[in-house]
Amino acid sequence: MTKSVPRARLHDRSATAGTTARFALLVVLILASSVFMARMGLVAAGFSDGGACLLAGGHVPNADPPPELLRSQAYQRCTAQHSPAPPWLAPAALAALPIAAGALFLLLPAWKARRGRFVPLAEVDDDGAIRRDLERFAELAGLSRLPRVVVDPAAVSVGAVVFGRTGRPTLCLHGGLLTRRTTAPEDFRGVLLHELAHIRNGDITLTYATVALWRVFTGLVLLPYAAGFLVLIATTLSQDGARYVGLPAVRATVLPLFLAVLVHLARADVLRTRELHADATAARWGADTRRWGGAGDAAPPPGARRVLARLAELWSTHPGWQRRRAALGEPASLFTLPALPMLLTGAATTLINGNLWAHLALELPGAWLGRLVMTLAPALLITGVVGVGIRRAVLHAARTGHPAPSGARAGLWLGIGMAVGELFVSRIATTRWLPGQPVVVLLLVAAGAVFGWWVHQTTHLWLSTRPGHARTGAVPVLATACLGLFAWFWWWAHSGVVLANLGDPLGGWSSTLVALQTGDHAGIVDSAVVVSALTNTVLASPLALLAIVAAWAVPLWIWATGPAGPSRPPLRRPLLAGALGGVLCWAGIVGTKAVLHGWSPPLGQRGTPFALLYQAWTSTALLAGAVLAATVASVAVPRHRLIAALIAAHTAVLTGFAVVWVLTASDGCIPPLATLAPGCQWRPAAALQGFQFQLAVDLVLSALLAIAAAGIVAALRARDRGAAPPRPGGPGRRGARLICAGVLSAVAAGFLLADAVRERPDAEHLGEEIQAAQMRSSQTAAWYTLGAMEVLGRYGDAHNGLRALVTEMLRAPDAAALHSGIRAACTEFDRAGREGRAYFPAPDPAMAPHWESFVSLAEAGGRDCLRWVHHGDEAALRAGLDRITRATHTRNALIEQLNDVLAESR
Repeated sequence: MTKSVPRARLHDRSATAGTTARFALLVVLILASSVFMARMGLVAAGFSDGGACLLAGGHVPNADPPPELLRSQAYQRCTAQHSPAPPWLAPAALAALPIAAGALFLLLPAWKARRGRFVPLAEVDDDGAIRRDLERFAELAGLSRLPRVVVDPAAVSVGAVVFGRTGRPTLCLHGGLLTRRTTAPEDFRGVLLHELAHIRNGDITLTYATVALWRVFTGLVLLPYAAGFLVLIATTLSQDGARYVGLPAVRATVLPLFLAVLVHLARADVLRTRELHADATAARWGADTRRWGGAGDAAPPPGARRVLARLAELWSTHPGWQRRRAALGEPASLFTLPALPMLLTGAATTLINGNLWAHLALELPGAWLGRLVMTLAPALLITGVVGVGIRRAVLHAARTGHPAPSGARAGLWLGIGMAVGELFVSRIATTRWLPGQPVVVLLLVAAGAVFGWWVHQTTHLWLSTRPGHARTGAVPVLATACLGLFAWFWWWAHSGVVLANLGDPLGGWSSTLVALQTGDHAGIVDSAVVVSALTNTVLASPLALLAIVAAWAVPLWIWATGPAGPSRPPLRRPLLAGALGGVLCWAGIVGTKAVLHGWSPPLGQRGTPFALLYQAWTSTALLAGAVLAATVASVAVPRHRLIAALIAAHTAVLTGFAVVWVLTASDGCIPPLATLAPGCQWRPAAALQGFQFQLAVDLVLSALLAIAAAGIVAALRARDRGAAPPRPGGPGRRGARLICAGVLSAVAAGFLLADAVRERPDAEHLGEEIQAAQMRSSQTAAWYTLGAMEVLGRYGDAHNGLRALVTEMLRAPDAAALHSGIRAACTEFDRAGREGRAYFPAPDPAMAPHWESFVSLAEAGGRDCLRWVHHGDEAALRAGLDRITRATHTRNALIEQLNDVLAESR
């Protein structure tokens, strides 16, 4: 009995927190989806997206537009036809959603009460026996007063329902339930306790808020968007000059279906979760749940039917009876980390990041505050939903003695959600379904898995060392996890998206590096420079190196400062593994210097290629030691493989770098190891400066290799369920732990301070060409959408009409109809040419001559043709038709070029 109260309170808090977190996720999904579709809808309706007219005129964002562009007729006409959306429109549209949902929320209880034929309880409870039972149940449930009770005598089902709001609930008893009060009192009691549990858990307000949000989202956002884009796609695809719009238009039409699925799954998950927690609460109050389910007691279907049944249940707002009985039989299952919320969180994160990327990063690429918001928002969302969820699951498992669910599996579903969402937001693939490098998208999956795994293991480590201070562990663990996500999303938005768009991420590097003329060692230099360039994109992200150091330093200090006890795992194992890896680093570095000493060219020929070769081999030695250390630590510490691998790997790298620094600073003093310097001299500052960037690269790579080593060891030893309880360490050992942690942290902190003032190499060159292609693609897309599409479409319609007219005249000649049709077509040709001349030149240099030729030929051809119409000049007609034919060929070539330019960066 002493443990029942704390566990009951834990369940109540967890029930409320779990359902509330799911509801918050639903709200985020609805708002993000609404903003995303509203932005696309405004563009489709003719509003320019920010500085779209400037972009169409060839302007580069975040720079002052030239005055001649602002004064041009093309710009004035563009802004008049495609005026920017009023600044109040987006906030008003966003505010309308919660306002409408709030109004519907207030109206739903009254509408439900009016729709039903309810009668007060007193009309069917003559002797007051039913009310006395209800009062007894309410007292058992801990309610201060009995809610308003009504009866639906026409309902034959043996159930009940609560509606209204949590502060003003109404309990409706079905007529079929009252008939079972005397024949099956336990069933009557169980149903009532379940409904009262909804009131106690605060489900009513949340349930009707969920229903209101879903209906408002469907009615005000989803259906209007879908209908509008169906009309748009029908219009654009009917134009011969809009072929490139096909896939984006299809994607824009499929997008609401994808978002509707996400929102519906989130809505159903909220409502299912509240049912499961209400069942558990009612069972804790003494409800007889053995007979719950009725015909649902049948055995679960086998094989594929079981999978289909599970998938079908995801769509249902009520869990199946098998799921409900399973949750009652194992209450700990309510505190697991189901895949669906993780998947939805990943998708919601991508929508938020994509929205902010479109509004802030593209329009204001130099605005540091915009980038900060764009990166911090998804990091906070994942930390608040997934990170807190993993921590709650580990904490509940520790308090109840049940095995904790896998944080890596939860993070894997989170990463899958991010990857799937990324494929729909048109950031890495617009004119085709998959990006240029689909494998890069798998990094999103890996990032989610690593995040969940790290939070799980670090939380478990905190509870193992400080079982009485569980709540205080949330700050260092979740803050470090959020820092890592911040660095990740910064890198993904600025470099990951570029790499995903690249057709060949290493294209052009090999030919450049072969020119270094490093003889037989060209291969390793080539690979080392490419890896350094890619890694430098990580180092270009603010706080990335700090996040990598914190990923092992924070668990190290949690481990080292924990009090001795039987539950504390031994820290000496990862530290000894790190020392072993450091010894391998020392041996590798000494061997490298000895080999290069014998191979090195004359002193005057040891330029940059030889220095790169020296750095490449020393880095290889450091990383080899890091891999060994991480592997040994992962095997030796099975319950904390990931953080043990990170600690061991970075211990090995920092230890090995100390030897690199000493031997490089004193190069020439030991003749068999002399590599770079002409003579013996102590040069500590030069050695540190020369290898500072390479150490930063090695810290990044060692972290990645440690994660990979821990994952491989975990996969190979998946059947291991834990390790023997570690022996407690004495005070002396605790002192040694603190000394090791202090030394490693001091070295890392000193390096971080030095790195903060280091002159950084240009990390932007890796994506310069692809970023230029992306900007050219964005300018061309705006130029086409805001004017060129109309010109090309007008010309195409006139040309198709003229061809149809000629075909018709061959079957049934009619001079008057022919004359009228040619006049109409020639008028449109002339109009298309004049409007094209008044519009912006094509922003792509290769397309500009074709566009100029097309509009000149169309205008001249239409004018010659009209001379025949008005003056009967047959020579002018022949010349005009010849120009129209050439204009048509030029137009077709222009469209092909347009498709290539738009797909170039995607």
